[in-house]
Amino acid sequence: MKGTGRLDVKFSLVVCTVDRWRELGSLLASLDAQWYRAFELIVVDQNADARVAPVLAPHLNHFPITHVRTTLRGAARARNLGMTRATGDVVCFPDDDCLYAPRVLEQVRTLLEANPSWGVVTGRTTEEADAPMTGGPVTPFNVWKRGIEYTMFFRRGVIDRSGPMDETLGVGAGTPWGAGEGTDYLLRALEAGFRVEYVPTLEVSHPRGEPTFEAHVDKSYRYAVGKGRVLQIRNCAPWIVAYHCVRPLVGAAASLLRGSVGEARVYWAVTKGICRGAAS
Repeated sequence: MKGTGRLDVKFSLVVCTVDRWRELGSLLASLDAQWYRAFELIVVDQNADARVAPVLAPHLNHFPITHVRTTLRGAARARNLGMTRATGDVVCFPDDDCLYAPRVLEQVRTLLEANPSWGVVTGRTTEEADAPMTGGPVTPFNVWKRGIEYTMFFRRGVIDRSGPMDETLGVGAGTPWGAGEGTDYLLRALEAGFRVEYVPTLEVSHPRGEPTFEAHVDKSYRYAVGKGRVLQIRNCAPWIVAYHCVRPLVGAAASLLRGSVGEARVYWAVTKGICRGAAS
């Protein structure tokens, strides 16, 4: 890249994985297809067995891979461990079951080159039907719809300034707060004065849905508790907290009026979860 007038960027991709191997193999194949090749992969393996090593083996000579074994559980703990091994200029956190289109890293590199004031770039998941299609700055109000962990790309300076993710938040944390560590991290970046930009054309594929409706309701509740907790610990404006508590309640009422009891149950679970998390 030197001598071309283009920005030299090395990406560090931190992936935490547990209880999976086929999905991880698909992610690795998508990384192997990247047009932009200046990246390293740090795999934080939380499995008790050796299922991950054979999945990594076919790719070891294709791009740099660091395989870190740990007995720690929790997505935030694993990402924090991975960050200590990252050497790149940009750090990102693909899930072990997501897929990068071939030009994703090249697109992020181009965006950062064209916009040196941006500290973080976020994108959308192709499976999220209600993700905003209009780009722009991420704010404490719209952050909930403009960033999820596997679509976030942080300049190294933001990582260094922000420190580790909050290990009390997210999947596997051992707390009631089943999500929110990525949103919390974006809010901390905003508090530190960094610009965070949402680009809807930056898309990452990720499976959506739970095996049963009851599992979907349970997950919606746990994630909402995490959301409420982030609203509380980041001292979000009272009107923002009120908005996020009332909005799903209105959705529940509207669903009942349409006769959609199942949808109303999901909205009610979200309402209860946010209120619990915000009061914690």
